[in-house]
Amino acid sequence: MVRCPRSCCCTCVLIQVCILAFLVLTQWYTVFFPESLSSKTQSHLGPFCTDVDGHLQCKSRKLLCGCASGSCEEGGNVDWESLRNLNFTGGIVRMATFKKEMKIPGACAWNGGPRVDSTLLIRLLGGVVEKKTNADGSSRPPCTQAPTHAWNEIELPHSNCFLMLGGQTSAFRDRGFHAFRVVLHDTTWRFWERERGKLSYDGLLLHHQRPLSEQHVKLLKHIIDNGDRRQVDRKTSASQFERSLDQGYDLSPIFLEFVPAAFSFQDDALLSMIAAYFGLFGVYRVLPFMPQVRVNCVVVALLFGRDPKGLQSLVPKESHQQIRLHARRLNDLWQEELAPIFDEASNVFKTSTEVTLPQTWQQQWCLRWLFPRRKTKTLTLDFQEQIHHFRADYLRKVLSPLKRALLQYSNELEAYWSQKFALADELLEYKLDTFSVLKDQTSEGCEATSVVDQLLFCPDFKKMKHWQDTRKTVTGSTVVTETDRAVRSLLYWHAIDQITGTKEQK
Repeated sequence: MVRCPRSCCCTCVLIQVCILAFLVLTQWYTVFFPESLSSKTQSHLGPFCTDVDGHLQCKSRKLLCGCASGSCEEGGNVDWESLRNLNFTGGIVRMATFKKEMKIPGACAWNGGPRVDSTLLIRLLGGVVEKKTNADGSSRPPCTQAPTHAWNEIELPHSNCFLMLGGQTSAFRDRGFHAFRVVLHDTTWRFWERERGKLSYDGLLLHHQRPLSEQHVKLLKHIIDNGDRRQVDRKTSASQFERSLDQGYDLSPIFLEFVPAAFSFQDDALLSMIAAYFGLFGVYRVLPFMPQVRVNCVVVALLFGRDPKGLQSLVPKESHQQIRLHARRLNDLWQEELAPIFDEASNVFKTSTEVTLPQTWQQQWCLRWLFPRRKTKTLTLDFQEQIHHFRADYLRKVLSPLKRALLQYSNELEAYWSQKFALADELLEYKLDTFSVLKDQTSEGCEATSVVDQLLFCPDFKKMKHWQDTRKTVTGSTVVTETDRAVRSLLYWHAIDQITGTKEQK
């Protein structure tokens, strides 16, 4: 093996250091320098909300772009034509959040690596270390104010209005961490009054006020031109495939869906927040040794402020349109075919039943006209007894029609169905030998992959893996709820498979 001379190694190290220094200076010049200049200038309208003596004071909703007519005051529609004619000249971007107190550990350490003082890291990320005392004068561990829900406030002085941009869980999802979207306007009006004394425009992991750049404008126009509007809809989530959103009760936010199955959307996304804070999220997300990258509303707000081009690449027009196409189809399927079945399902399991008592010897030997009707008795049923009495009805009235409706929608769903309802499907197809083998392999169904299979076939609900994991009370409605979740899940992952071209089923 050929070894480089010592001088060659030193040269290589020097080149690497110079490259790193160049990248740091470039990031400082493009990310932090514009903020240092803009933060010193006074804006035309000022912050949309201010915190005065612990009381939140916000401007009228009529100052939200597209809401000048007052249509947004009661959660009405946004004027899209007004949004398309906005003047972005001289615009300013701020990042706002509701802060919460977070304890600071004494030191952070990586296995085999150096120990880093956490207070230095907090200051590097824009935070302030606070030292407080208890009522008795004893010192408390140092703390800082960390962001919770965060959003961007875009002030447009020439249009005399504000845009609120943020990230929220998508209505088109399996679980909450599976799908995310960028929205205009991101409003949390019902929470603002409750979070008194917590509004902040400056602090840990928040970018400072900065001028609206050409890339910011391109992203905003991209959202306005290509986004969809969620209507204010008071229907329950049971009547359509998409889940309800809290924000849908405030405004009809204009939104673009994130690329599906690309991220995990979690509150705990510290590494992603740090990368986005330094404008390095684009590099961080493609590192080969990283697990699935986590994203949340703080990351979205930081990306819009410091890397709007990177954020726009995460919400492309094409994948958004495909998601919305599948969402409309599934909403129609749910409302027309599946919702009536689930309405029927809610009436299958009953907490009591009426049984006919056996005939007495008098009834058997005396004339029928003396005892025209046999006596009955109402029995109260526990969960296990409900399953025993009504399982066949549930298979016949609910699972069988569900499978039939799903396969009429797409034959490809058969593989998804058999995975979600393995035991039940064997009974539906009259494969009794396979059913018996599978039941034995899953401890009488108690360890089945499907929660619905566990509920329907495990002889003792306390032996179910689902109950041991959750320790929640199970009832007949639990079976219906879990069936609903399983059907939504298989439909969602089938749609994602169609959009991405890869099997992503969970």
